[in-house]
Amino acid sequence: MEIKGYFDCAASTPVAPEVLKEMQPYFSESFGNPGSLHFLGQKAQAAVDMARQKIAGYLGVEFQNIVFTASATEANNLAIKGIVEKAGSLGFKKPHLIVSRIEHQSVLKPAQELEKLGLIELDFFESGKKGLVDLSRLAHLLKKQTVLVSVMQVNNETGAIQPIKEVAKIIQEFRQSKIHVKNQPKYSIFELPYPLFHTDSAQALTHLKEIKPSELGVDLMSLSSHKIYGPKGAAVLVSKNLPLFKIISPLVSGGSQEFGLRSGTENVAAIVGFAKAVELSEKLFDKNRKKLEQLKTRLEKKIFEVYPKAVKNSPENSISEILNFSFPGFSSEELIYSFDKEGIAVSAGSSCDAKALEPSHVLKAMNLLDEVVNSAVRLSFGRLTQKQEFDALSGALEKIFLKP
Repeated sequence: MEIKGYFDCAASTPVAPEVLKEMQPYFSESFGNPGSLHFLGQKAQAAVDMARQKIAGYLGVEFQNIVFTASATEANNLAIKGIVEKAGSLGFKKPHLIVSRIEHQSVLKPAQELEKLGLIELDFFESGKKGLVDLSRLAHLLKKQTVLVSVMQVNNETGAIQPIKEVAKIIQEFRQSKIHVKNQPKYSIFELPYPLFHTDSAQALTHLKEIKPSELGVDLMSLSSHKIYGPKGAAVLVSKNLPLFKIISPLVSGGSQEFGLRSGTENVAAIVGFAKAVELSEKLFDKNRKKLEQLKTRLEKKIFEVYPKAVKNSPENSISEILNFSFPGFSSEELIYSFDKEGIAVSAGSSCDAKALEPSHVLKAMNLLDEVVNSAVRLSFGRLTQKQEFDALSGALEKIFLKP
């Protein structure tokens, strides 16, 4: 089938030509293992180091505060499970975690698995109909045993921009209260830096100007390459201040790569490509903002024109590149196949849940009506999306919703 329009960029983007060009030598010419001591190994290690330095510089962190993983899912698991294990080794009898209900499954599932095993206490804080976390609950949930709070920067299904700075402020105030004279006897020295604040920023990179951990006030951040026109197989877990090995225990042991936190031969080509994609996103950020915002506005208008009963699930405070709409009277599955028949690729939400075709846990957490949850479609695009693709999408909308 001919693909006329790709509107699933939140799931994955194509590799940009400049990125592919940067990667190519590391498939066949500079193919050495970074762990080898000979020339080819040293060349590969230098490429990994250069990529690490580029990303660290972009994020405003130290070189050793970047750990490469194979995916944001792995980075999220490393953050959650690694922090829990490290906290246990420091004396926390039963670490306490707080996560929002609208997180990606790679945050929700590891936390729920740890709770099921009896290794942690787990609390959720809710989101309202706008898909934004309820800040009023967080301060009441924080307690002595809390070691981690995780809130994504941009929701992958609705594009909602979460109040990360406000969350960070609440956590910082709680940490500051620990060193107050009257509270000092309650806490040991190793408890003072907790809770740590982690954000999954996979959908924020290239879409938001503020991305540095120091700007946001987060301690840990997960980022992914294939969401920003880089290759699959590369992601990072980033620490704002402390070297990661001081606050996280490794999940994968072996050859001690990535400062001992993620053993295994590095995917040099993908890592190099990721760094190039980050470089391009910084360079092209301002150039694309206005165009993408205009395209989003036009698309919203077209949807309401062809289907006035449509319900917009993305809040006003959301990124330009994700639009989540529901079409009551249709099912998500029916709509995906209808668009696909017209050569338009869309999704019902997170690609990690797509094959199961389960109702979106994000939309359910927003307390939307079942008919809204079950008829949702996510349209996501990016800087490489062409005008003719939007024209094709417009035509598909007319055929699907204005058919006789």
